[in-house]
Amino acid sequence: MNINRIRTCGFIAMLVTFICVVISCDTWYSYCFNIHNYTSDSIEIKTTPLISSYKLQIHNFIIRNTGEQGFSEYIEHPIDTVYAIPPKATLSASIGWYSHHSASFVPEKDGVIPLWKTLTSISSNGRKTASSIWDNESKWRKKITNANTGIEYELDIEETMYTHD
Repeated sequence: MNINRIRTCGFIAMLVTFICVVISCDTWYSYCFNIHNYTSDSIEIKTTPLISSYKLQIHNFIIRNTGEQGFSEYIEHPIDTVYAIPPKATLSASIGWYSHHSASFVPEKDGVIPLWKTLTSISSNGRKTASSIWDNESKWRKKITNANTGIEYELDIEETMYTHD
C-alpha cells in the first residue's frame, strides 16, 4: 500500500467520524411555565403532583428600596402540591431534555404535561381566581426562546382576577 492511499483512507475515516459526531449531536430543549404574582399579597398555587423531572424556582429580583435584596428559592424534583408566591414574585416551573429530534413546541406532543393541566387552584386571602383565567394554553402568553430550542409560557395574576368565596 502506498502512503497516499493510507493518508486518503485516514482522512476519509476522520471525515466520517466527524460527520457522525455532528449528525448525532443532541440539542437541549426546554419548557418554562411562569406565573407572575402582580398583587400586593402572597398567592397560593395548588397543583396535582408534578412529574419528578420538573424544576421549580420562586424568584423576585425587583428592587424596590435601597439595600433591599432580591431572593430566589430553587426546588429540584418537587413533591409538594401547594406553593406560595410572595407579592411581586414569580414561580417558574421548567423541564428540559436532550434530543437529536426537533421539539414540536406542543407540550403534550413533546411528552410535557403543561402547568395549566396540573393547576387545581390559585388563591389569595380566601379569594380564588376562576379556573377560566389559567385552565388552557390560550390563557398563557407563549414565546419561543433560545434559538428555537426553548418555549416559555407566561401567566400574570392581578388583583382584579379574584372572586370572594
